[in-house]
Amino acid sequence: MAVQRLFVDGQLLAVPHDGVGDEGIAELLRAGLLCSEATDGDGPNDEILGDPVDTALYRAAQQTGLDVARERASYPKVTEIPFSSERKMMTTVHRHDGALLAYAKGAPGTILAHCISCRYQGQSLPLADEHCQTVDETVRQMQREGMYMLALARKEIPSDHVDANGEVEQGMTFLGLQALIDPPRPEAAQAVAQAQGAGIRVVMITGDNALTAQSIAGQLGIGQRALPAGELEGLAPPQLSGRMREVDVVARATPLIKQQVLQALQGEGHFVAMTGDGVNDATALKQADVGVAMGMRGTDIAKESAAMVLTDDNFATIVAAVEEGRRIFDNIRKFTNYLLSTSLGEVLVVLALSAFGYFPLSATMLLWVNVVTDLVPASALAADPAVPGIMQRRPRRHDEPILNRAIYATIGGSIFRTLIAYSLIFWAGLQLGGVTYARTMLFTAIVLHAFTRVMVVRQLDNLSIWSNPALLWSYAAAVGLQVVALYTPLRTLFGVVPLDWRAWAVMVLVVAGSSLADVVMTRWILKLVPLWE
Repeated sequence: MAVQRLFVDGQLLAVPHDGVGDEGIAELLRAGLLCSEATDGDGPNDEILGDPVDTALYRAAQQTGLDVARERASYPKVTEIPFSSERKMMTTVHRHDGALLAYAKGAPGTILAHCISCRYQGQSLPLADEHCQTVDETVRQMQREGMYMLALARKEIPSDHVDANGEVEQGMTFLGLQALIDPPRPEAAQAVAQAQGAGIRVVMITGDNALTAQSIAGQLGIGQRALPAGELEGLAPPQLSGRMREVDVVARATPLIKQQVLQALQGEGHFVAMTGDGVNDATALKQADVGVAMGMRGTDIAKESAAMVLTDDNFATIVAAVEEGRRIFDNIRKFTNYLLSTSLGEVLVVLALSAFGYFPLSATMLLWVNVVTDLVPASALAADPAVPGIMQRRPRRHDEPILNRAIYATIGGSIFRTLIAYSLIFWAGLQLGGVTYARTMLFTAIVLHAFTRVMVVRQLDNLSIWSNPALLWSYAAAVGLQVVALYTPLRTLFGVVPLDWRAWAVMVLVVAGSSLADVVMTRWILKLVPLWE
C-alpha cells in the first residue's frame, strides 16, 4: 500500500519526491505521520513496521523529505483515541511549542462530520465555503479509480484538558486527503478466476468504501454487485443468506456483520473460508470453517483466532492449497481402493482354495506380499500428480466419504475378477508341476497383479501410465525382489521353486487379460455410477 495522490488547497497533486515545497503539503504529510503508529524496523532493508495504512503514511512523509525523527521529537504524543470500525477514525494529541494539537485521520465522511472549517492556502475557511466543496467529488473520483481515501484534520486544543470521550475531535479543521493505492498482486485475478472455476464463490467483505471496493473487485473479476453493510443489519439469517446470493461486495462491514454473514451462509450448508488480517476480522475468522489469517501484515489477535496462517499473504496460495488438498484426497481414495481390492482378493482366494483342501500361501508369503505390494506402491501413489481438470471440478461435500458407491462397485468387480484370475493361475500351476509349483505361481502372480491393479485404479482419474515415474520404478523394484525370492537361495525361506517360461507365460497372459477386463469393467461402472456424487 502506498500514497499516490494528495488533495491540498483544492488541488489534486502527485506525491512530491523532491522536497515538500509547500506548507499545506507539509502539514498534511505531518498529520499522517503523527497520527500513525508505524516505526522504523531494526532490519538492514529499511523496513517500516506497522499497519499497512500507517506504514504508507510514514513512507510518504519520509519520501517527500520530512525528517521523521525530528518531526516526532518536535511533536511528542500525549495521548490518543484509537481507531475502531465503528468510529472509522483515529486521533492523536501532541504537544508542540507549549500548545496541544490534535490530529485525526479516517474516512472522509467521518472526518468532515467532525470539522467546522477547512484549510485553504494558509487560511481557515468555513466548511460551507466554495473552496471546501470540492472534497466530496474528489473522493468519489478517486474511489472509482480503486483508491483508498484517507482524510486528515487538525485542532488546536486551548487547554491541557484532553477529554477521552471525544470532545477533542469536535470542531476540527480539514487539512486534505491522502489517496492510497493497494494494487492487487499480478497473480490475484488469475487465482480468483481459478477459484471460481473450481466452484468456489469469492466474496469481498470489507470495511472500505463501496466505490473503492467495487473497483478492486472489478479488477479481480469478483464482480460488481456491491452493497453497503448497513442494508444487511437486522436481517434474519434466511433473508441475509438470500441477499448474499446477489452480492459480490459488502462494503463498510463491521465485525458483527462479517460474523452474521458467515453464520447465515453456514446455516445453508456452505463451507466457508475467511481471510483477514485485522482486529476487526477476529470474530469472523473464529466463526469460519477455515479462518485464514495474514502472516505478514496480520495482527496477533487475527493469527490467534484463525485456523491457519498464510505466511506470504497471497490469495493465490490459498487456491494452490485447495488444489493440493484435492490431489491428496484423490490419492487417499485411490490407495484405499487399491488396498481393499487387492487385500480382499487375496483373502478370498486363500479361503476358497483352502475350502478345496489346498493351503495356497504360507504366513511368510503373505508377509512378503504385504511388504512388497502395500508399502512400495503407497509411497509411489502419494506422489501421483493432480488429475487433469482437478480445478474445474465442483467442490465435494465436506462430509463426502472416501469410499462412495462408485468405489464400492469397482472394488466388488475387481474382487470377482481377481478370484477368477487367481484360480486359473493356481489350476495351471497344478497341471504344470504340482502343488508347490502352483503355490509359487500364485505367490508370484499376486505380486504382478497387485501393481496392475494400481494402474487400473488410476484409470478412475484418467492418469497416464507415464505420469508418475516413481510408480513405474516401484513396480520394477517389486518384480526384481520377486525374482530374487524365486531364483536365489532365499527361496528356501518361502518354500517356493523356480518357475520356467511356461509359468511366466501363463501368469502374464492371465494377469494382462484380467487387468484389461478390469479397465473395461471400471469404465462401464463409472458410466452407471458417477465417481463424484
